[in-house]
This record gives sequence, structure tokens and C-alpha cells, in this order.
Amino acid sequence: MREDEAVGGTVGYVVASDPGATLEYSITDGSTDGAFAIDPATGEITTAAALDYLATPSYSLTVAVSDGLLTGTGTIAIAVADVARFEDVPMTHTFYDDIEWLAWKGITKGCNPPHVTHFCPDDSVSRGQMAAFLHRAIGDTLTPGAPVTFSDDDGSIFEADIEWLGSVGVTKGCNPPANDMFCPDDSVTRGQMAAFLHRALGTDGYGDGGEARPLVKPSRSGRFLSVPLDTIRRAWAVERRTSSPPNIMNTANIANERRLWDDRDNDRDRGNRNRHGADGAPHRTP
Repeated sequence: MREDEAVGGTVGYVVASDPGATLEYSITDGSTDGAFAIDPATGEITTAAALDYLATPSYSLTVAVSDGLLTGTGTIAIAVADVARFEDVPMTHTFYDDIEWLAWKGITKGCNPPHVTHFCPDDSVSRGQMAAFLHRAIGDTLTPGAPVTFSDDDGSIFEADIEWLGSVGVTKGCNPPANDMFCPDDSVTRGQMAAFLHRALGTDGYGDGGEARPLVKPSRSGRFLSVPLDTIRRAWAVERRTSSPPNIMNTANIANERRLWDDRDNDRDRGNRNRHGADGAPHRTP
């Protein structure tokens, strides 16, 4: 049955016969979270709660029927059919699974309140919307520091999300050096999103004294590892009981690659300081 079946909708009937006896039907197992009910007199099975394909794609109900003396049981298999919850995101959409997951987790509530029948997958994301997405997604994983307020988010439906974002150090504002504005209606660039995610996922929030924990940039030594390759080689030799560890990577190539990465990082850092504001947004006059 479809996952959007209305609560109280008929699933089917269980039929048993015992001439001259009054039969009573019941569901004894398999109705996860009370999803289904059965009429004890008629055997009609109905939905008793909203179904969700992502949460539970199928059920196996154990149904019992009793005449007061003897009881028999049977199994009813119910498959839940996936249904696109947003009218503008069909199952054939490239990002269908991702968007459905966002909705299932409560990270998105749609783009056309109060109807919430659309997701607007081709629209750009505003900074205010992004604040809401992050707050709903990771709000219970970061510890807020001192309250942060911005002068341009008063009355915004995302005001609470924006101020939470500031209090956990994920945003620093959009108008350095004052940084007293958030620019909630501006679109988020991919570069800004990288900064937000880095601050959100690369730190565990604020310390007990309210200080922001530093973001640790991974060392590129030995490509992605922060220990020298010769240390890895020695550890490999001890583990394998041999003095001939493999040539994990050509040392000259590693050195060259490291220089390339360092040069690229230096160029990017200089460019960011010259062209961008606190959140990677272009400098703007307050």
C-alpha cells in the first residue's frame, strides 16, 4: 500500500469461519509503532498511524482469531510503496533519494509553507535557509557560546537559526570588520558553504570558558597522514617482522605534491584575504 494512505484507510480483511461461534480478531505482533489496527468483530485491518517507506518499508503482522476456546494465527505481509512527498521532485529526479532523506530527517520542511508540497530543487539556497538546514541537522551536536545577534535578521523566520549559527561559531557575519549583519536573503556560494561546513563539522563547538575551539587543518605530510612516512614504514616492518617495508609512495613525488598543495593553499589564502569577507563573501560596505 502507498505510504501516503490516510490514517484509518482499509488495508484488507482477515476472514475465518467457525459455524455457530463468535470470532474475535486481534493483531498480536508486527504492528511497529502501532501502525495498524484490526476490527475485532469484522477482521478489517486499517492504518492507525502515518506510514513512512524510509522508516519501515514492510510489515509482517501476526493476526490471531479466537472463538473463546481455540485460537488460530496467521501472517499478513504488507509492503509499503514509496511515494514522492514533494510534487516537484519525482522519483526519477537525480536527487530524489537525498531530498526524501532530508525531509524524513526533518531537515527540510519544503519551500511553500504552509502547504509544503514543493521543495524547489532548482532554486538557490539563501543564507537564512542554510542556517535552518544546519540547525536542524546538527543542532544537538554543538555547544553554544555567548549569544550572538545580527542587526538584519529581526523578523526573519530564520532568526533563531541564524543566531544559533552565530553562537556556535559557524558564522562570523557578512560585513567585516563589524560583522553585525548576516545577510539572510543573500544566496550561499559553494565557497561559503565550505566555510560553514568546515566550522560546523571540523570543531566540537565552544569550550567551557566560552572560547571557540580551534579548527585543526590536517597536515598534508605524507599526503593525508600527519605522521612521517618513515614512521609508517618502521611500524609496518615491526608488524610484519621484516626489515623491508614496501615503497608506499615515491618520496620525490610526495615532496613535489606537498609543494604543489602548499603553494595552492598559500595562493588561495592570499586571494581569500584580498577578495572575501568573514564567511567567504565579497567585502561589502556596511
